[in-house]
Amino acid sequence: MRVAADTLALFDLDHTLIPFDSGMAWIRFLVGRGILSGEDEGRYLSYCEQYVAGTLDIHAMHRASLRPLLQYPRSVLAGWQRDFEREMTLRIPASMLALVRRHQQAGDLCAIVTA
Repeated sequence: MRVAADTLALFDLDHTLIPFDSGMAWIRFLVGRGILSGEDEGRYLSYCEQYVAGTLDIHAMHRASLRPLLQYPRSVLAGWQRDFEREMTLRIPASMLALVRRHQQAGDLCAIVTA
């Protein structure tokens, strides 16, 4: 697919487009549904600290984060994804939605680039 745009608009997600950490929001979403335990919030914060310190093993983090979800069928995971998306959509500030829409209406190529 070829996209022609005069301007490229790049957006960061966490603490830019949204005023919170999307990873923590996902963990809290799963904790709130009893899928993960409250201890998983602390584990996620530890990963964030390791990331800032430059010591994070991203592969180990991904394995640990995905392991509890592997027991569920794709249909269940897809349902959680839809529910999470609905909840997060409500948390996007109107000013950020307007900013992205302005770029889209101007014909800019918009992309989220985030860690």
